[in-house]
Amino acid sequence: MKKYTDDEIKKAILDAENDLPKYEEIIKLFNDNSVDVSTDMNFQRKFNNFFSMVKRSKNYYTAYYSFFKFLRDNTDIFSNVLEIFYKKIHRVEASFISKMLHVIDNNLPIYDKNVLHILEIERPKIWWIAKRKIEKASEIYNQLIQWYKDFELSSDGQKWISFFNEKYPKTNISSTKKIDFILWRLGAG
Repeated sequence: MKKYTDDEIKKAILDAENDLPKYEEIIKLFNDNSVDVSTDMNFQRKFNNFFSMVKRSKNYYTAYYSFFKFLRDNTDIFSNVLEIFYKKIHRVEASFISKMLHVIDNNLPIYDKNVLHILEIERPKIWWIAKRKIEKASEIYNQLIQWYKDFELSSDGQKWISFFNEKYPKTNISSTKKIDFILWRLGAG
């Protein structure tokens, strides 16, 4: 990853201002045990809009949110989740599965093309072999988990988190998500 100036980091944090309340609302709804993510249209609409999960079939959304409900109390390793979901809908959905897992455990990173681009991690190009794509996506996800752990402890990571906390002192989101907000904004710009 290239070195970013403090001004670039602070701008990325400032750019997250409109998205932060939307994200916090999704987490709040998810943590409300009275919200059934498999049927609650308010939660699903907010999740779909925030995570850009649009233009999917009704069957896709039904399978996705039913699976989301199942995973709420049955989290598993990323590769297993990818494989189970693939068997349900016949698509390898590394990004959307990571978003689901992140909402369940906010310390898990999100597998996102903008973030992967910033971190200079190449996405798998094996589109026709699902088993191999699942393996490769899982390798990348494990690489992301390790990168976030290492970066959070680094001086740059601590500085990014400190900048984020200075701008949004009342937010109660994970360090992983703070870094993700910054990386995503840097990659989207």
